[in-house]
Amino acid sequence: MIEKIDAEKAIMKKKDNLPASIDLESMAGQGNEFVTARDTKLPIIKILYGNSPVLNDRDPRFDEKANVGDIWSETSGRIWKGRTGFFGCTMFIYKHI
Repeated sequence: MIEKIDAEKAIMKKKDNLPASIDLESMAGQGNEFVTARDTKLPIIKILYGNSPVLNDRDPRFDEKANVGDIWSETSGRIWKGRTGFFGCTMFIYKHI
């Protein structure tokens, strides 16, 4: 059963305390004061081959599920099967000077 909704209840009213726009340039760099190069790492993806450390049972990065031809993320340690593959998104940063 569908009920009628009162028109006054259905319309959201504008709040005056919200800013109309946000100046992101004035806030550039805020929140990153304590972030260093050790805190960030590039998402490096590798195709595994016979001598890959992930396939060596004496290496701490060893993964018994990995095989030659699989795709391995050095950052997260995740493995995708080579025949299945994965979807990747290429991104870039544009800096206006």
